[in-house]
Amino acid sequence: MCIDVTDLNNACPKDPYPLLMIDRLVDSMDGCALLIMMDTSQGYYQIFMAEEGQEKTYSITEKGVYYYRIMFFGLKNGGATYQRLINKIFETLIGKMMEVYVDEIVVKSTRKTDHLIHLIECFDVVREYGMKLNPTKCMFRVKWGKFLGYLIT
Repeated sequence: MCIDVTDLNNACPKDPYPLLMIDRLVDSMDGCALLIMMDTSQGYYQIFMAEEGQEKTYSITEKGVYYYRIMFFGLKNGGATYQRLINKIFETLIGKMMEVYVDEIVVKSTRKTDHLIHLIECFDVVREYGMKLNPTKCMFRVKWGKFLGYLIT
């Protein structure tokens, strides 16, 4: 099913939540001995909408009125909502051993001996919040990889 959310987006004020500077994220990985590159699986679809927002996404069909219960692509503030949530979930790890930009996650270790500890801490949070990762886009224990279109070495 597809609905047109143009009117809904026009009625919503823009959420000014900032995305981080990509250059800063890329530069923060300089000097890392090992990296873990991960991608959340259908990240938007892992976020439940607030009840008061669900009714605004209604769609009328011959079988009844339907509402979205989870966030979907096309919503004006979807990106800001997702980034705010992912930053909150990983707030104790971001900047120290991890960087996150929308659905891309990098766990970074300057010392090889810390790498497994960092992975466990990250996975503990992933499990706690029931997040799903896309295994085809995950790379573990690598010295280089692509992050936001940049080659990290």
